[in-house]
Amino acid sequence: MGKHTKSELCKRYSIAPRAVNVWLKKYNRNDLMNTKVKVETKDEISRIKALQKEIK
Repeated sequence: MGKHTKSELCKRYSIAPRAVNVWLKKYNRNDLMNTKVKVETKDEISRIKALQKEIK
């Protein structure tokens, strides 16, 4: 879990940076063009909950 730059996400998910920019423009999300975005998969959420339970 965390915040990642577009370039980090592109590398992590093998997506071309140009594709991300096209998607952001297509869905009129220019506000995300130069920001960090948070990505959480179901596995990440489950792992976080397990760790939080373990801490308690």
